[in-house]
Amino acid sequence: MKALFISFTLLGIIGACHPSLTRDGYPQVSKNYNKYTNLAEALRFHPSLTVKGTGTKADVNLTRFRNFPEYSPLYVIDGLPVGNDYFQANERVDMNAVISIRIMNRPHELIKYGSRGKYGVIIIVTSVRRELELNEELLS
Repeated sequence: MKALFISFTLLGIIGACHPSLTRDGYPQVSKNYNKYTNLAEALRFHPSLTVKGTGTKADVNLTRFRNFPEYSPLYVIDGLPVGNDYFQANERVDMNAVISIRIMNRPHELIKYGSRGKYGVIIIVTSVRRELELNEELLS
């Protein structure tokens, strides 16, 4: 009986530590973003993005819009739309606090962002947002 209790306890602990799906059904991806000094470095290796330049002078576009630098994606940081300006997004993001970055480029994903998100959406979640969500869950 004691062994059964221990095995269920371990399963509960492992299940709690295992990365699960996010609220919108996508797998939670964790990556070590603190090795990057700016947002362009973190986005450079994503296959659906084209990043030209470095640091604060980078142009980030979905690959299908790579020849049109004015077609910038919408940046959403911790659930708040920042705008389509890479410089603003880079200034607001602390790479040491980034938990996940997700690129949305399918039409059914972009509907809720309207015309601001028609050239794609880059969603950045930081540890500040996670702490707020955890506190909300504890209070409710």
